[in-house]
Amino acid sequence: MIDKFLKLLFLKLRVCKEIISTIVRKTNGIRKSKLATLLPRLDEHTSRLYLGSEALSSGRGGKQKASRLAGVSR
Repeated sequence: MIDKFLKLLFLKLRVCKEIISTIVRKTNGIRKSKLATLLPRLDEHTSRLYLGSEALSSGRGGKQKASRLAGVSR
């Protein structure tokens, strides 16, 4: 009984993990295309402000995520 419960629990966790990783990949794709469209049209100051706001809105690890997506150094 416990074995069946644990197997079902692990299966559900695996499915949730796959769903979350798919959402993250799609979100990063949307952000990357938005950055690719917007950044070339901004001067250095406004692009830094925009990347800073993206980093803050991303939460923990936001600076690294924003810099990786934009292709700039932290």
